[in-house]
Amino acid sequence: MLLNLLRSRLRQNPPGFYVVLYTEMWELFGRFGITALLVLYLTHTFNIADSHAFSVYSTFMALIFGTPIVGGYLADRYFGSRVAIILGASLMTIGNALMVLPAPDVVYIGLAIVTVGYGLFLPSLPPLLSAMYKNNEHKRDAGFTFYYLGKNVGALLAPIACGFVGEHFGWNYAFILSSVGMASGLLVFILGQKHLQAFFRMPSATGQVTPHKRFKSKTLVYGLLACMVPVCYVMLYKNLDTSLMVVSFAVVLLMMARLLIKGTQAERKNLLLILIGIIGVIVFEAMLNMGGTTLNLFIQRIIDRKVMGTTIPTSAFYALDPIFMLIIGPFLATLWVNLSKQKRSPLVTDKFALGMAMLGLGFLIFVFAAKSALVHGHASPFFVVVAYFVFPMGELCMVPISLALVTKLAPRGKETLLVSIWMLSNAVAGFLTGVLSKYGQISFKLDSQAAIFKACHIYETLFLNSAIALFAFAGIFVVSRNVVRRYLLNNEELNP
Repeated sequence: MLLNLLRSRLRQNPPGFYVVLYTEMWELFGRFGITALLVLYLTHTFNIADSHAFSVYSTFMALIFGTPIVGGYLADRYFGSRVAIILGASLMTIGNALMVLPAPDVVYIGLAIVTVGYGLFLPSLPPLLSAMYKNNEHKRDAGFTFYYLGKNVGALLAPIACGFVGEHFGWNYAFILSSVGMASGLLVFILGQKHLQAFFRMPSATGQVTPHKRFKSKTLVYGLLACMVPVCYVMLYKNLDTSLMVVSFAVVLLMMARLLIKGTQAERKNLLLILIGIIGVIVFEAMLNMGGTTLNLFIQRIIDRKVMGTTIPTSAFYALDPIFMLIIGPFLATLWVNLSKQKRSPLVTDKFALGMAMLGLGFLIFVFAAKSALVHGHASPFFVVVAYFVFPMGELCMVPISLALVTKLAPRGKETLLVSIWMLSNAVAGFLTGVLSKYGQISFKLDSQAAIFKACHIYETLFLNSAIALFAFAGIFVVSRNVVRRYLLNNEELNP
């Protein structure tokens, strides 16, 4: 049944969809390779403390979603989506290759180059995908959901493949896979451009310009890109995640305020709904990203990873989320299409509420895992399997839906900018992940039963508070649905 459903969905998308999907799949492979291994790499190879590793992780997460503000502007104004994607993918390939060298400074340089690549790459793909559904609006949610679950093949493969290489050959060698994979995605994108010509956005700074002015503008633009690498390096090296968060949050507010002031009445209503989605994404992603920090270390330290005499690598558990996403996603995408055809599609606030509640339920399962470890010394991996089955249900109700909302309701000509603002909200979430994770840091050795019990209490408290916060936000979205329906948009627009 699942295969038939997948085949049916595959036939409903244009050929260019699969070029974009394949390219994005390898981007996500590289991203999940880094997020699954970075904290483990830093704490094991360089003996970095939990708190410091969390700061590097949160700074990296903030940067990959913060740099798209600059990258999105450059893509809209100077590069166009085609050049921005090619240049961004090239930088990510180089950055991952540099991280193979096991020296902290080189790792930070590699991470910095990767973040600049993300700045160009990430905001340029969603508008390209959105253009494919311009005349098929009723398929937009399903298309974005299928795209989101399809690219998670990369997220599935990365923790397993990179984890295996890291465990057996050294953590640094795992990044070779990320570099080769991204190079593969770049090659397919270049060869498949013929399917995307109708959807590429041209740069706005075109027209009658002299060769001298063209050379001057190109020099300034590429100079700005070159300067971004050392800036990102310093932020990673100095752990400037707090400063980055303040700047990111301020930029989000200022840019949204500017768009609200200059927009028409209809555009302001659309932007307010987008803002609601952005707030939801910040809260949701801040909690979800703990999968690469506190949850990763909880699994490594507290979960009994021995199954039939074999120890499962910690990073392998990170693959459970995309595995279940690939199973659940086709059914959910089909559900959105069927409900839309029947004019029964839930409001976006209903979908957001469901997403928050499911993630809260997942954290509640981790609470029970910590309680179990207090009794037995270790917890069964069954808790992780169940929690990571619930997580993607929430993710599919939140992340692709909010991104589809942005691409549909963004003012004309501002699509890439609004996607960049959406990405920047993930930067704020990345910082908050670091803040929250530090409440679960373990600054002592787990060399006794008493130490393990103390760690379990710390983890239990963090997971319980996270679950309570998520359930509270789910309640807020449920309560706000009537306000959204009455004051912002009509029913048709509320179902992006």
